[in-house]
Amino acid sequence: MLAMLGLACGLGLLALWLSLRFLRRGRASSSTRVGFLHPSCGEGGGGERVLWRAVAALIAERENVEVVVFGGYGDPDDVKLKVQNQFGFDVDRRVRIVQLRTGFWTKPSYFPVCTLLLQSLAGIIVTLEAMLTIPVDVFIETSAHPFAPFAAWLLNVRILSYIHYPTISTEMLRTVSEGRIGVNNSSFVTSSRIATRMKVFYYRLFAKIYSLAGRSTDVVLANSSWTAQHLRDIFGNRKSVHVVYPPCKVAVIETGVAERRNEGQIVSLAQFRPEKNHEKQLEMMNILVNEKHCSVRLKLIGGARNLADEDRAVTLQQLSAKLKVKDHCEFHVNVPYQEVRRHLAQTDIAVHTMSHEHFGISVVEMMASGAIIIGHNSGGVRDIIEHGTSGFLAESSSDYAAVVERVIAMRPEEKARIREGARKRALMFSDDVFDAAFVKHLIPLL
Repeated sequence: MLAMLGLACGLGLLALWLSLRFLRRGRASSSTRVGFLHPSCGEGGGGERVLWRAVAALIAERENVEVVVFGGYGDPDDVKLKVQNQFGFDVDRRVRIVQLRTGFWTKPSYFPVCTLLLQSLAGIIVTLEAMLTIPVDVFIETSAHPFAPFAAWLLNVRILSYIHYPTISTEMLRTVSEGRIGVNNSSFVTSSRIATRMKVFYYRLFAKIYSLAGRSTDVVLANSSWTAQHLRDIFGNRKSVHVVYPPCKVAVIETGVAERRNEGQIVSLAQFRPEKNHEKQLEMMNILVNEKHCSVRLKLIGGARNLADEDRAVTLQQLSAKLKVKDHCEFHVNVPYQEVRRHLAQTDIAVHTMSHEHFGISVVEMMASGAIIIGHNSGGVRDIIEHGTSGFLAESSSDYAAVVERVIAMRPEEKARIREGARKRALMFSDDVFDAAFVKHLIPLL
């Protein structure tokens, strides 16, 4: 019975492969068709900004190109409107948005167990639907579906992956094998030797498949040197990984920079997600207010994607009351971008506390606004901040508090030097820099 089932599956896959080949061979056109896989193309995050900026850069570079964006949920007209409102991009008439029926399978909420593996396998199914719907010449994956290149490889199409973060990394493997509690490793697992061994096996198996997927991709782009190094560790030295920093709204923010700053005002700009570690910011405030008696005020500004994020913001407010810093903290949830710009233009200091952030677009935005940034000494943030020149790096809550004290005590000319260094550094991550780098790596595939 198992042999018959295996044979049936094999014949089914062969039939699918032949049909895909037939569709590809039957396509005759003078233009090159490029497909972007991004099921969440209508959302307003950093990944979506990379997608639509990449589309715009490609359209501007080549006249004879057709672009298909394979989305997963949302009406195409609504997506275009959101792109215009959120990013200020007009979607070109040569861009076609196709909503895939299986696109919702890429949401992690559909897989409460083995999320990493099942969500990645779902990416293969979604890609196959895309390839059957509209065959393309070049396939670009921008939405963190690591196994999607396998499906594109069946058609022998040229493949580019822009990777925002490694789906699995050597750091994740170490966290599990050493029994440390983390965002991806609960106390239930760390308290059980059997569960730990099972998860280590699961992660190693996933890493092996991930490595094969990476090697089947023609061009791999990473958003920071930190991400690139982790990908090289997983993919092996035989695969070249190029760093292309994501596009940041540097020019827009610079126009709103104010010369007068509210001394002692601190801003945090990050979604209310657990990995952003807002708790460390409140611990920093506890040290500054209750131990050092500094005159400071923290504004926590960020988006809430869902009810869980909204609850997290409420929990943080409760923690601020428990630490007796409530009167020194403000919470601004899901505020309009113009209001965010106003806060950034007035603030003296900015903090970013996520450990092993893959890049940190908000870090660049805060630097471009003229705030003196204090970021976590890890991950892609170290690509952005030059310690002591364009900002500062810290790790513990006491480290952050010490740097805030140092900045407050600085002379005006010293602050001005840091702010100017931050603005110049931010220009390295502008839209124009991204456009040139992305197109440079894409052109050989067209």
